[in-house]
Amino acid sequence: MSQGDDLLNAIADAGGINAIDMLRHLVDLSGPEHLLDLDGGLLPFVLEALEGQGDEPDARLIKAILWDARSLAVAAADIPAETKNSRLEILDRIGLLLFPPVLGRTCRVAVRTCDLMDAFRVLEAAQRGASVRLSFRGDELVLTRRQASARVRARGEWPLVAVLPGRVIHELVHRAAALPHDLTIAGSDTMLHFSHFSIRCRWERDAE
Repeated sequence: MSQGDDLLNAIADAGGINAIDMLRHLVDLSGPEHLLDLDGGLLPFVLEALEGQGDEPDARLIKAILWDARSLAVAAADIPAETKNSRLEILDRIGLLLFPPVLGRTCRVAVRTCDLMDAFRVLEAAQRGASVRLSFRGDELVLTRRQASARVRARGEWPLVAVLPGRVIHELVHRAAALPHDLTIAGSDTMLHFSHFSIRCRWERDAE
């Protein structure tokens, strides 16, 4: 069976030309690996159709599809490590292609997930319900919650201050196993994205 036949079968299996359904099919762990190709085949056309979803309900569904696909890939014990790592990398690239920063100023940094989780655990003991603030100093992401603070080595640009609800700590620590080793944190107008996990935030100018 040719790759073209596989693509036609994927369309038929998805019940027609629906970009979100097609994305769900293409990232499914049981599907052929060659369909998960950003440089050819059907996937680039699907992503083009899905661009510009913003914070609409469809965007939340797309993020859930990507998150579930990543979680299943991380948990899978019956696929080779090289295949798993390649799949996770492609899923991360899809997320960044579909949900790039749209602020007037770029807010995007890369951190190690284990370092970020350590920082969140430091803040976890601070008063419950208090918001979490993320700012950038030199080469460190600074996280504060009332009087508690923690620093994480980071690379990128972060000229603003993101203010997040305190529940982000529990939600991300709970999902840590499904996050990539190297985590990209990116901001859009009203959201902050930790890989495929997104949470509403507000932005402030850095006072320093």
